[in-house]
Amino acid sequence: MALANNSDLTPMRYGVGFGTLYGLGVGAIDLTDAQKNSPYTVHGVLNNADYSTQIVLLDTFYGGATGSIIGMAISLIANKSVVKGLQYGSGAGVWAGFGFGLIDSFYLSKTGYRFKKDSFSNTVSNSTTDNSGFVQIQTSKSSTLSLLSPMTLSTLQKTSYGYKMNYHMGLQVAQLNIAF
Repeated sequence: MALANNSDLTPMRYGVGFGTLYGLGVGAIDLTDAQKNSPYTVHGVLNNADYSTQIVLLDTFYGGATGSIIGMAISLIANKSVVKGLQYGSGAGVWAGFGFGLIDSFYLSKTGYRFKKDSFSNTVSNSTTDNSGFVQIQTSKSSTLSLLSPMTLSTLQKTSYGYKMNYHMGLQVAQLNIAF
């Protein structure tokens, strides 16, 4: 709809339908990949997540944000409508981010199993502990400084029905890793 510049809802119908089928298919893949009682982490290029679909979702979001910034910059330079620049930039960025997310999640990523001693004792766990960030500085053989790392925070919440995981997107500004 953004790239065609119309208000026809047919693309949205197809998007919701195909998105639902995609989510069910990849969810089945994630469930079959996970070992019983051993959750795993998908290590993508820009972020790490508990499921392959989270990698695609975050890459799509980052593509849309980057596309809107680029579209706005081009429209400002060309002295055109900023709204149109945002519209076309975000539309193209979302498609590019989705495509990159698929490649990132299923081809470039590494899946590692993570074992937690007591997963219910911590209320907040960071899913991106191995993320290198957009800028990485190797200060010595035993220390690394990473800047601007996209991340997914997972919080465990106790409800009246049991436990529920909530996921939030964030940006880690700096991370210092020191090995002893």
